[in-house]
Amino acid sequence: MRRDLSIKSGNLAGTSDFRVVAKIKPGLIASLDAMTYKSRVKRVLRTLHTGRAGGFEYEFARILSDAVERVGVIHSVGIAVLEPEDTVLLTVTFDGAWESYVRVIWQKVARLLDLIFCNTIDYVNGYESSYEEWGTWLKTHQSDAYFLYATPALTVDDTRYLKTQERVQRREAGATAEQRITHIRIPTTEDIARQSLFGTGGPVGTDPTNAGFGERLTKQDAGVPPFRHGVKSLVGLYRLAEVYLPGTHDGEILNRAAQE
Repeated sequence: MRRDLSIKSGNLAGTSDFRVVAKIKPGLIASLDAMTYKSRVKRVLRTLHTGRAGGFEYEFARILSDAVERVGVIHSVGIAVLEPEDTVLLTVTFDGAWESYVRVIWQKVARLLDLIFCNTIDYVNGYESSYEEWGTWLKTHQSDAYFLYATPALTVDDTRYLKTQERVQRREAGATAEQRITHIRIPTTEDIARQSLFGTGGPVGTDPTNAGFGERLTKQDAGVPPFRHGVKSLVGLYRLAEVYLPGTHDGEILNRAAQE
């Protein structure tokens, strides 16, 4: 009898995906209130989603960039708690090959994933472990992917380029816009945040595309929602100290995630 192939990740025209399924720990966490590990991971995910959603309400001034944006090759990420199986499901669609992507994830997002997956059984802490150890855990918890639908040959940078081009064309028209489009440089999320603080004369340089990424926030803007939102996002994480108690190993995991 012919054996089925065991496919762990999908790939389509340079876009790949993978999914990880991990069993949530049974019982109660160590906290001031009675709470299960499942309830805690749900609270973490709600907090992260609220901060992410709020950030895009003020996209014109991204004061803080999050860990997912800094990876730079991620199309989409979804994390769900599956019931009644009591498992955490992570799904990611990204540019490039699995091995190179996962190594970048370990380098840049391990502390955030630790905050989520420390609630699961036998999780290998990414920050405290080598890439080989963490990667082995990841591979053993991958689920099979037999079908992937993605926009062919369209990378994350392609998408950002097209968005920047649209910004230029909305601001100007004709030959001036066409000339600026030829000088498009895709800014990193750190570039956007720094230019919001320092302006075109800051350490990042000018904004030749006039795409709206080089306008400094004035002193009067210091009290507007983007600044308050940046602080509120961090406050949301530190409120999790109620369920990741300071002075414990879980508390240290929360502290590292907030720093990231």
